[in-house]
Amino acid sequence: MTSRVHLACVGLGRPLALVVTDGNTNDCTQLTAVMEAIRVPRLWPVRPAHVIGDKGYSS
Repeated sequence: MTSRVHLACVGLGRPLALVVTDGNTNDCTQLTAVMEAIRVPRLWPVRPAHVIGDKGYSS
């Protein structure tokens, strides 16, 4: 059985969250799960203004 890792990281490559699924799962279907898995401790509530993603696949 193969696995696929769906990863969110900061610009310098530090991982923020990852979700592991089976090898047949599309990346685009896991965006919500990966974004919800991000947990960054903050002193005050601040949300990021932008989210940037690369387009590794045509979907």
